[in-house]
Amino acid sequence: MAERKITYQVHIDAPKDEVWTAIADFGNVAKLNPGIKTSYLTSDSTGGVGATRHCDLALYGATVEERIVEWIEGESFRIDIYDSTRIPIIESSGGAFQLEEHNGGTLLTGTLHTGLKYGPVGSAVYSAVLQKQLAKVWKIFLAGVKRHVETGEVIDQDTRVPVDAVSAA
Repeated sequence: MAERKITYQVHIDAPKDEVWTAIADFGNVAKLNPGIKTSYLTSDSTGGVGATRHCDLALYGATVEERIVEWIEGESFRIDIYDSTRIPIIESSGGAFQLEEHNGGTLLTGTLHTGLKYGPVGSAVYSAVLQKQLAKVWKIFLAGVKRHVETGEVIDQDTRVPVDAVSAA
């Protein structure tokens, strides 16, 4: 299985603890990401290793079940998608988020990990189509976090977020 990574970062004009509060609200990721229609916790735990959530994605009627697999309070966490529907060629996927104080605000770095099915065919489809689409979705997600934290606005599918502040890490 070939694994690919997409990493972007965004500077958020807010203290690190405010950014952490927003992204660590694990069950409510839909209020940060226009690519997620709904999200909710599926575990009793609201955060930390082992917490789980369900997300209904805006594209293709896809769903994902996610679990926190690493957690450093106030600093970083990593999630794995352990089940999904309607997501072709992807064997495994997950995201990692890291915060650091930077220029009077917070630098949020997000890495999307994607493991592919079907060997060379999966790699070819990823390179031709999926990589660009996933990069766009990931940039929009980080831009949504920035807008939510800086304005308090709940982000939804109809929210257009500018991605110009998001850059490759």
